[in-house]
Amino acid sequence: MHTSFVVEIADQAVGLAIRTKNVYEFHALEPAFRGLDGAVFPSGLAAEQAARRYWHAATNQLPPRRGRRNHSLLGATRNRA
Repeated sequence: MHTSFVVEIADQAVGLAIRTKNVYEFHALEPAFRGLDGAVFPSGLAAEQAARRYWHAATNQLPPRRGRRNHSLLGATRNRA
């Protein structure tokens, strides 16, 4: 079971979602996301979604959609041949 995830927006790490007991706590890596620092979420995916909403509210722009990654927040590995 994963205990932490890097939260990325537009291929930039903006925070960490660290599992504590049954929740994930957000820790900002970028100053622009300090407003979410310490926020608690039920999953790593919920933390990423909150960071995307936070980015949208701060910039009034939609963040780029998540592309296909080799490692997703859900821990599945995706490889295309």
